Amino acid sequence: MSQDLQISQKVIDTYDQALRPIAEKLSFELPVQAREPAGFPSVLCLGNHSSGKSSFINHLLGEDIQKTGLAPTDDGFTIITHGSQRESLDGHTVTSHPSLP
Repeated sequence: MSQDLQISQKVIDTYDQALRPIAEKLSFELPVQAREPAGFPSVLCLGNHSSGKSSFINHLLGEDIQKTGLAPTDDGFTIITHGSQRESLDGHTVTSHPSLP
């Protein structure tokens, strides 16, 4: 089992064995279900025109994903996720895709 999965399992076990019994004893409803992941972390890059957002993303990822230039090069949102293949999806597909933010 990977270290990430071990840590995740330890958190779930602690939640179930320590927090849940106390909450039930005090009739307190816990807002988070330990078995359901909260989702992938999201990072939003905002800034003025030509302030280096796309260059920052390209540097962070180590490849030219975002177009860069002096003139405005992007007038919308880009969602970049980990996956086994590259693909571009239109706005409707992205907003209705169950595993995307």
